[in-house]
Amino acid sequence: MSCYNRFAGERRGQVGHYRRGGELTKAILCASSLAIFCTLGDLSAQESSIDTVGAPTAQANETFSKIIGLRELSDGRVLVTDWLEQRLAVVDFENGTVDDVGSVGSGPQEYRLPRQLLALPGDSTLMVDIGNSRLTVISPDLQFARTFSPTAHGEAYSMNPTAADAQGEIYFALSPFALGPPRSDSVPIARWSSGSGLRVFDQVRIKTSTPRARRESRLPGIPIVMYAGRDDWSVAPDGWLAVVRSDSYRVDWIAPDGRTVVGPTISYEKLEVSTDDKRDAVREFLLSTYQAGRGQGPTAITRASVSEQEVNRMARSEEFAEEFPPFVPGKVFARADGTVCVQRYLRSNARPELDVIDRSGARIRTIVLPQHRALVGLGADHLYATWADEMGLLTLERYQLP
Repeated sequence: MSCYNRFAGERRGQVGHYRRGGELTKAILCASSLAIFCTLGDLSAQESSIDTVGAPTAQANETFSKIIGLRELSDGRVLVTDWLEQRLAVVDFENGTVDDVGSVGSGPQEYRLPRQLLALPGDSTLMVDIGNSRLTVISPDLQFARTFSPTAHGEAYSMNPTAADAQGEIYFALSPFALGPPRSDSVPIARWSSGSGLRVFDQVRIKTSTPRARRESRLPGIPIVMYAGRDDWSVAPDGWLAVVRSDSYRVDWIAPDGRTVVGPTISYEKLEVSTDDKRDAVREFLLSTYQAGRGQGPTAITRASVSEQEVNRMARSEEFAEEFPPFVPGKVFARADGTVCVQRYLRSNARPELDVIDRSGARIRTIVLPQHRALVGLGADHLYATWADEMGLLTLERYQLP
């Protein structure tokens, strides 16, 4: 057993500071008028520490069904969106309370299928309201201050923001069809605010989901190849864009002025996709989609409506990659300290791991969570994860970052 796997299995509550690898390869820098490309070689030769988080410092006193968005407020409370319950709630760990914010509907102070929660300046929050096709700004006192359309940028395609910076700019990846017929399997990232307008970073393209071959079938199916590698990205408060590449596991950083740092390849263990992994992927896909409502708008697909017979059928009939990709899409968090945290793709019974990567693209450490936890968000000094009981209900926990 490698020292990496051995130390990752240390008992819960113990913090380790172990070393990986040998000497760091020399940096090769070359500059141009538009970009700086930085290559450090294969990070399998670089030293990095492994830190295991201890016991949770607090946990919510109510359970959730499927947390999609989490945003830590400046006073330590957290806003969460529950996809299956169509709920927006504020969790106060210090006082032990969980209170609803707004309600389900299409009017003021209402939402349907809320998803991402993005930090805006002044402790405001942007909520993506999928069911009502609108974006809602939530004030620090948790009032719905205003809403605006996903087409407020004036284009025909919609914004689906997944990041924001300290200036209030929101960022989103364009649909492959946003700019006409798809030119490739990759799309650009765009930035927009009401003050500065729209800017498309066409030079920063990310690999999207891999579509599966078209087939004739009347049965429900999954339109993409599950577990196929795709790029992901996040934006730090200072506007630096972190793009995590899947074909060669690395992180590229793009500065606000367009300078680019291309990171080195990061080593990782390749794992074959098993039958159980296929079932897990089908369940997650089904529980992340929605169905047309009957006069009440779209609704989430519930656990009760997902039968194991259907899961097994789709695990046999759908298309899957042979190996796990290096990291989990949607679990990439750029932070104010100049790092980006990337969750590795491991088996469901493994202890979750977060690679912490600096702005040279170097993996400087790995954070290991307790077993059977699912990462749902990062705050300034805390990490937030859930664990599921036998009924699938989730308890939200707060951990101190090592």
